[in-house]
Amino acid sequence: MNLLELREKINAIDVQVMSLLESRFALMQAVKIAKAQENLSIDDAAREAQVLAKALPFTYAKEIQSVYALIIRLSKALQQ
Repeated sequence: MNLLELREKINAIDVQVMSLLESRFALMQAVKIAKAQENLSIDDAAREAQVLAKALPFTYAKEIQSVYALIIRLSKALQQ
């Protein structure tokens, strides 16, 4: 596979990832409302650890956890 073909595959994956992120961030509005109704804090260290732990079976677990740490931070900002 040449560089152009590899980049085309990456581009296709990027569109999928971006679409999923869009959906995930949109759900943060519902999470914000649910937490407010239940008088819960935006911060939930146990939930964050649970999400990050899902990366452990993957070959690039450390990198995935880094990405998810940013996603969590942005998700919490959307709940402000």
